[in-house]
Amino acid sequence: MDLLALYGHRKLYAMKVYKIIVIHNGEAPRPDEVQAIADYVQNNLGHDTAGAGLTVSRILASVPDNDLMMAILVRMDAEGELPGGDISKAFLQELNTTKGKVVLGIVPRA
Repeated sequence: MDLLALYGHRKLYAMKVYKIIVIHNGEAPRPDEVQAIADYVQNNLGHDTAGAGLTVSRILASVPDNDLMMAILVRMDAEGELPGGDISKAFLQELNTTKGKVVLGIVPRA
């Protein structure tokens, strides 16, 4: 899998994931690449992704970063789009991939 050409990662505390949000500003990832992202969250970060939702969004106006992801999570939470999630414990990670920069917003179950 060459999608995640990472410069490094760290294993964190395990959490049950409610939703994974991926933002990017390049070519849309193929289904196998989306699966690779979910696998990365489970296998490399050690989180339980069973039953988690996954949303991929292209950002046109800017380069994705953690600040933009947090703003998106706050908006989604305010609009009731994360009823089973706890954004106060969300984990954000910027990744450099073969398709450009992506940002993961990993929201744990409430």
